[in-house]
Amino acid sequence: MASASRPRTWRSPDATVSSGPAGREKFSPDAALAASLAVAGSVLFAVSPRVGLVFAGTLAALWAVTSPELGLGLLVAVVPFDQLSGLLPGGALALTRLLGGIVAAVWLAGLVLQRRRPLWDRRVGSLALVLGWAAVILPWAVRLEISAAAVATLAQLFLLYWLTRDLLRTPEQVGRLLDTGLIAALVLAFVVFWQLEGGSERARVSLGGIEFNANYLATALVVPLVIAVARSCGRGRPLWRLAAGFPLAVALVLTGSRGGLLAALAGIVVILMARPRLTPFLLVGVLAAGSAAVVLAPAPVVENLGERLGSAFEDRGSGRLDIWIVAGRMAAANPVSGVGLAGFRPAFREYFLEAPVNPRWAAEVRNRYGDRAAHNTPLLLLAELGAVGLALFLSAVLRHLRPAWRACKRAPGRGRYLEGDIPLAALAGFSALLVGSLSIDALELKATWLLLGMVGAAAGPNVLRSERKLP
Repeated sequence: MASASRPRTWRSPDATVSSGPAGREKFSPDAALAASLAVAGSVLFAVSPRVGLVFAGTLAALWAVTSPELGLGLLVAVVPFDQLSGLLPGGALALTRLLGGIVAAVWLAGLVLQRRRPLWDRRVGSLALVLGWAAVILPWAVRLEISAAAVATLAQLFLLYWLTRDLLRTPEQVGRLLDTGLIAALVLAFVVFWQLEGGSERARVSLGGIEFNANYLATALVVPLVIAVARSCGRGRPLWRLAAGFPLAVALVLTGSRGGLLAALAGIVVILMARPRLTPFLLVGVLAAGSAAVVLAPAPVVENLGERLGSAFEDRGSGRLDIWIVAGRMAAANPVSGVGLAGFRPAFREYFLEAPVNPRWAAEVRNRYGDRAAHNTPLLLLAELGAVGLALFLSAVLRHLRPAWRACKRAPGRGRYLEGDIPLAALAGFSALLVGSLSIDALELKATWLLLGMVGAAAGPNVLRSERKLP
């Protein structure tokens, strides 16, 4: 039975949401006001992107204080712009970190005031083990101060995952968050079109001197693209998601990221495995999106992408193969404890000097002096957390993927929208992210932990244990 002490849950858009204790005026978001604020924010962003972000951040913070569930939705909307959300020069004080901290604080305060235990199941516990192992091996880290700060950051990301699991109670809530991320990514795609310069070989997005790395930009586009395709499958589905997939696909091609294209293919394969009867539909869609991208993209972009795809083995993955050789040597020298979380960069030079890398690549100045990213999340985990840490993380991911796969296969082909499509969308999107993580460092991305929380929430009900009261 519902009671005043029961924690808040997401409600339908036409429901009212209490803004405080009983007897106080209720807060009901007005569509006209929301539209006016969106227009005002867009105008400010066009005049000054930084002012527009501050305006959006202020509104988001106020909304997050009102309700952690709404704040979580706003955080999902801002995450695609994470690399550009620095509110101070140099990218310091990211808007996503500020908003995430507010949401976490309100969530924790709600738990205390309502005397409610947060959700804790085997999936949450499996990720907690990864965090615990990263803390246990701190004494063996090559740079203790760097690893200690990285463990603190990992704890914040785990808290973000945990509150996502606890706040999302139904598939409808997961679906709304997925749609929120899709709309935000669509805005990012149009920013890509807006900043595309004639004659440039790859799309680049920048704000206030901060440039969005092309591979991370591709990741921010490919995940919602796969989600849009998954949620458009079947009869009676809204077509707006499918329509949103076309500009996302074009923007993905403009980034020129080979890893992004491979991630998109992996996501489509997962959808086909779950819904094999959609193969003709998806093949036609992929061909149409690819053709549109080739036609709409400038000739230099298409030529550059063709050359990059053709020289993938010749350039050794833009030098990634040599970095992975160094990572393998680092992991072999520290098989159990690794070099400590975030220890890959400071330890790179030591193992680079003895690794059998390509001489031409080794002669580059930036490689001789180290401080290189791993560009491969599994190898990064193996080098930094050792075999134990990698095994714990992979086990945690499997604990999320297996029930999500069963959930999306629960009613295949019967048009049951919530029983299959939302788990499939979350699963396919995270699968694309996993494949994309083979060329980037995805462990530190907020999107990784948010999406993993959505996969866990979409896999099945999680209300029972979180409803218990503290004695």
